Order: sequence, then C-alpha cells, then structure tokens
Amino acid sequence: MNRTVLRLAIVVSATLWCSVMALAQDQGARTSADPVAGQLGLHATAVPLDGPIDETAYMVGPGDLFVVTIATIPPQSMALTVTSQGTLVIPLVGEIKGLSKTLAAFRADVIAAIKQRYLQ
Repeated sequence: MNRTVLRLAIVVSATLWCSVMALAQDQGARTSADPVAGQLGLHATAVPLDGPIDETAYMVGPGDLFVVTIATIPPQSMALTVTSQGTLVIPLVGEIKGLSKTLAAFRADVIAAIKQRYLQ
C-alpha cells in the first residue's frame, strides 16, 4: 500500500513540475528581459537603448515608467507611470511632480517623499 501511494506521489510531483516548467517558459517568452519587470507582471517588450541615460540631461515626461521599491518588510515594488499631467502617484506616499525636471532631480524628490512617509 505504501509503495502505491509513493509511486502516485512521484507521478503527481513529476506532472506538476513539468506543468510549472512549461508555464514558466511561456511566461518568460512574453515578459521583458528586465527581471524586475517580469516579477511585477509587466508584459511590455523591452526597448533597446543606444547607451545609458544621462540622468542630468534626461527630462521626465508623461508615460515614463518607473519601478519604485520601498525597503519595508516585506519590500514593496510598484511599477508606476508618470501621468499625462507629469506627476508620479505613489500609493501611501503621494503625488510627486516630475514635469520639467531632470531624472536626477526627480529621483531625489521621490526619495525625499518616501523618506517623509516611511521611518528610517
């Protein structure tokens, strides 16, 4: 009796493992190459860049996508998009204006807003 149960458990485990692997491969084909985007369920295709972005020259604008990670327990990661009005709305933190700001200045504003809300 115990051998039959053991064999059945091995067959079920192997079947589930194959199903999980097939699902993971299917998900990998549809998600971005960015591991953070994949974890957040973003299915957009990554757009290759010519080189790194100069954060002192790049101006934040509507439609820019940011992944905000707040180091709480457990950590909170959110994929957020700059609104058409040029603001980034972070749940439980607030609205940060990004229009006409460089990426470096906007990043500093986002970090300052998160620090005001969450204790260090």
